[in-house]
Amino acid sequence: MPRTLPPGERHNITVEDLRPNGFVTVRGTTYKVTRRHRYVENYKQKTWTSYELELVSLTDDSRTWLEFEDDDGLQISLSTKEQSLSTVGVTEDQIKEWVDEEEGGFRFEGRTYEYDDDGKVQFFKDDGDESEEYYYADFDAGGHSVGFERWDRRWKATICENVRSNEIEILVKGGGE
Repeated sequence: MPRTLPPGERHNITVEDLRPNGFVTVRGTTYKVTRRHRYVENYKQKTWTSYELELVSLTDDSRTWLEFEDDDGLQISLSTKEQSLSTVGVTEDQIKEWVDEEEGGFRFEGRTYEYDDDGKVQFFKDDGDESEEYYYADFDAGGHSVGFERWDRRWKATICENVRSNEIEILVKGGGE
């Protein structure tokens, strides 16, 4: 049985320490960490690495993903849902235009999302050695984001919200503790 961290030790552990079979509370909902994936992007002779934790709610068995990277400080986001491009109200041609111009945006659910970043990323399932490449384009709306991803010519949109470290409480690290 994994050891639950006493409250006094929890401030020493960050989201970066979480592994499968860990437990974490995010904004009042407790989740089990079921998987940890790694993303690697090489851009302008620099390598960027980010991680995604697949979480299952202990309340209702729903799945969500907690993503994090250290980019001049720890940046954390929670994927709240996946949508089709048509549900978000954009087309593949619009995404291509915004990426080519490195500007532009759209409105969705009362927010205006502006172009932020795009590129090719290597996805390492379960933090393994074999990777799969996909293309992404991210759009930001101050604390919220929409990430468009193209895998094998199919696009999907992921809606995310930024999460502060103080909104996360790690109960069990998981992995090989």
